[in-house]
Amino acid sequence: IQKEIKILSDTDFKVQGNAFLENPQQEKSQNYEVMIAKEQINLAKESVNLAKAEYFPKFYIQDNFNFYKNNYNPKVPAPFANLADQFLEKYSQGNQFILGMEWKIFDFNARAKEVEKERLNVQIANANARFSERKNKEELNYLDKSLKVLQEQILALNLSLNAANLAFESVDKKYQAGLVSYVEYLQALEAKFKAQSDLELAKNEFEITKANYYFNAGIDLNSKVKE
Repeated sequence: IQKEIKILSDTDFKVQGNAFLENPQQEKSQNYEVMIAKEQINLAKESVNLAKAEYFPKFYIQDNFNFYKNNYNPKVPAPFANLADQFLEKYSQGNQFILGMEWKIFDFNARAKEVEKERLNVQIANANARFSERKNKEELNYLDKSLKVLQEQILALNLSLNAANLAFESVDKKYQAGLVSYVEYLQALEAKFKAQSDLELAKNEFEITKANYYFNAGIDLNSKVKE
């Protein structure tokens, strides 16, 4: 059981004592795949809004600040030294502030095509979400029916085990009295062990199916453990 649960939930689930999983009661699904598929719809809708935004002008603000230090020391004749200092400043800085607007007026229908493409993606996302939801619902219905079948099977196997125990007790007493052969004794013992084994296998399958149900419903297994 622990191996199967490890595969399903990727967690180390350790059973303590007589702990078991609570029987599912038509739990509301919190399946991650379904939730992700629904979130994809919201993302696709946002992409449509972004595509529509291309129809509007874009305003932007730009601020350019520059600073430089001049380490160049040219050999200038003395009469022109003052004039050179005016043009070759040792330090300088400047600041440029720009307010601009960008607006695509002619784009040869590119924006309309982009909006249409994103709207199509919304429809695809909706279809995928509905499919994921239907698939998850059918999986849970199938597992729920399997649990009911296993419950009936466990009841029947309990009756079989009781019958096998009674039969073995009867054969054991007869064997002790020398009324039946050793072969008949072994056959009764084998039937008893087989009934026990079949019952344990069915119980294990029942617990694994419950774990599978909770996994598909997106419910934490630890929250459903009973002792």
